[in-house]
Amino acid sequence: MPVLVAARPGTEKPRSERGPSAPAPDEPRLTAPWCRATWLIGLGAFVVRGAVVLAQPLQLRNDAADYQRLAASLATGHGFGISHFAPGGGPTALRPPLYPLALAALYKVMGTHLLAARMAGALLGALTVVLLVVVTWLLCGRRVGLVAGALAAVFPPQILATTSLMSEALALPLELSAFLLAVVYRRTGRLVWAAGSGGVLGLLVLTRPSLAVLVVALAVLLYRRLPSWRQLAAAAVLVAAGTVVVVPWVARDRLSLHAWVPVTTQSGYVLAGTYNATSAHDARFPAAWRPANLDPADAALLRDHPRATEVQTDALLQFAALHYASAHPAYVVKVAYENSRRLLDLEPVGQIRADTASEYGVPGPWGTAEMVSGLMLLLLALGGLATAAARRVPVAWKLAPAILWVSTVVLQAVPRFRAVIDPFLLPFAAAAVVAGAGWWSRRRQRVDAPSGP
Repeated sequence: MPVLVAARPGTEKPRSERGPSAPAPDEPRLTAPWCRATWLIGLGAFVVRGAVVLAQPLQLRNDAADYQRLAASLATGHGFGISHFAPGGGPTALRPPLYPLALAALYKVMGTHLLAARMAGALLGALTVVLLVVVTWLLCGRRVGLVAGALAAVFPPQILATTSLMSEALALPLELSAFLLAVVYRRTGRLVWAAGSGGVLGLLVLTRPSLAVLVVALAVLLYRRLPSWRQLAAAAVLVAAGTVVVVPWVARDRLSLHAWVPVTTQSGYVLAGTYNATSAHDARFPAAWRPANLDPADAALLRDHPRATEVQTDALLQFAALHYASAHPAYVVKVAYENSRRLLDLEPVGQIRADTASEYGVPGPWGTAEMVSGLMLLLLALGGLATAAARRVPVAWKLAPAILWVSTVVLQAVPRFRAVIDPFLLPFAAAAVVAGAGWWSRRRQRVDAPSGP
């Protein structure tokens, strides 16, 4: 994959002779191998994650335990098995398929070994760091890119996300790959890069369907100047390529579940877990998601339909949740507010530690590290927005975390869900660090300069 070097002085063509999508003379070009520092940062990221895997045992809970179950079933030739969600059993499409399939492929070769799966996640985490260096280098320059990679290499939330048997381990490199390819299209104008970005987005949707909202930011990123027919074609190619990748799984759902399913049957389960009377009136965990069967009304709904398939159960819960939300519109605002507090790590430390232990299966101190480092990242990113490097970043990159934030807080939020948002903030944090280091260096030079006679 190409990386960047600055154009040599005196070799630039006038803007009138450059193509409409060619980079300006002071922008990096996609012509040189990645610099050694990028690979060293990636190696360091893998060493850190590998050390965490070897030193920190993992208790499989919740999502991680289900991914392990599905992967083992697939690896032994039993497919996705039957639904553990629908009262009537039958085929399942509750989990998006790509991460369990990737784990199953690994288990098919190496046996069902949790250590192998976690080390594969560590490798994907290191790849994520390398991709972050490259895309930040393209957007903000070499120095900011390397600092962003160094921060990501040791950032506890990113380490947890890629070493705990969670789908984020695969979603993070796919997310950054989609944006990297869109940035390359933005510089070259070649539709093959837009198609590649769309194809990777399709894989991302098969890993985390909620990330489909990133199509908006990617489509905006394709526009370097005012819209033209070519850029509209690029956006169409982006969407078409992503659709082509997703269609086979949708066809599988149609054949297995005898219904058209938008990738998974999660929507009703997720909505009903938040939009119910129990969550709304819980004083200790206000507006927090919980399994739908813990709400008496939803539990009764499930009991009244003991033969419901997964598709029917999803539809029943979705209708109940939307009915509750429409009857209590102020509660939607409350959900967004409370979930924003959770994503911002503004809950009590004990609760954050408990959430981290529940989601990742690691001890409480990891929750403290997640909270402290997350708040530091947010503060640095806010400061970095005012730097010159941040002002060069396309608006689409800044739009992506806002879209992800809004689409998350209206549904369900725990600190883990910020893992796919943080990569968009790390470049701004790195810009703040670089700007601060430059200010300090200039200040020291003024102090050390000899005074006049």
